[in-house]
Amino acid sequence: MPVAELSARATSDAASGGGLALDAGQVQRLRAAYRELPRRSRYVLTVRLGLGAEPVRTLKAASAPLALSLDRIRQLQLAATDALVDAVRGQQPVSEELRAAAVGALRTLTRSPNA
Repeated sequence: MPVAELSARATSDAASGGGLALDAGQVQRLRAAYRELPRRSRYVLTVRLGLGAEPVRTLKAASAPLALSLDRIRQLQLAATDALVDAVRGQQPVSEELRAAAVGALRTLTRSPNA
């Protein structure tokens, strides 16, 4: 089961991922929250979001290695994304822009330095 690893990429590079910029503290909290997720949740994010070198996979393709239902994969993805957004939001209300910024920063942090 592939799990994307966070790169040592500069915080400023990750902060610019997505439409809404994250500050350095938010990126650090995102890193910590990702590392704290259970391996299964990191796997789901890796394959559903196409993190690292992994292609984006369908719910069905993501569910096969775990022998879980499609709905359970969707629930794991949503819970993991919510945990990351909660870690970065501080006093900001949860919004689609903040969710997109967190996912964009995570993609940047898991992209190979040569990409």
